[in-house]
Amino acid sequence: MIRRTAKIVAITGIVASALMTTDPLWWQLYYSRLGMFDDLSGHLFNTTLILTGAVIAALGIPLRRAVRSALAEGRLTGARS
Repeated sequence: MIRRTAKIVAITGIVASALMTTDPLWWQLYYSRLGMFDDLSGHLFNTTLILTGAVIAALGIPLRRAVRSALAEGRLTGARS
């Protein structure tokens, strides 16, 4: 569910930024150019990247629990904790 949420946040924000940008040629150089403008599209793009990163970081919480549980139960060996 968290992975799907990260995908939805990223795709929606990037597409919305691309549609609202004031630079119609943004795609000719690099897509991160969407975040360079001090307008709604730039703020939306940068916020999208921050939110997507937070969602991906949140994925680490259940992953850490699963690894610790597997180590404690002996289902995983050789990993450093």
